[in-house]
Amino acid sequence: MSIHYQIGITAVLLTTGIIILGVLYRYYIRNVWKTKVYIPSIILHNLENSVAIGDILFHIELSAKQNIVLEIANTNFDSLKIILNEDRESGAYGVPFNTRELPNGDYFYRLKNKTHQIAKKFTVKNN
Repeated sequence: MSIHYQIGITAVLLTTGIIILGVLYRYYIRNVWKTKVYIPSIILHNLENSVAIGDILFHIELSAKQNIVLEIANTNFDSLKIILNEDRESGAYGVPFNTRELPNGDYFYRLKNKTHQIAKKFTVKNN
């Protein structure tokens, strides 16, 4: 086998490999790249008043059906009361809570799903 013959075969193999890689890359760009990874998001709105007295309403928004947990935590972020722990469809919700279940003081209300967690501070002043 001459050196020219070996160079010719190597060139053909390299060219074929490059063509195959080009075809695979084109397939990837057209099909796989278009696939969107969707992470469900959550929004926890501020309370109308940061000082909570009696019955209040937590306003939340969900971008997709997902399991959510809405809870009350102390200032060390230890969970004190779970208000909601269930699957909900996408949309906006109002979740009622009576602050008389808590002594006066500072707390956090926290909304969690699999990938996100949002916490906001509020003060309970029932007397």
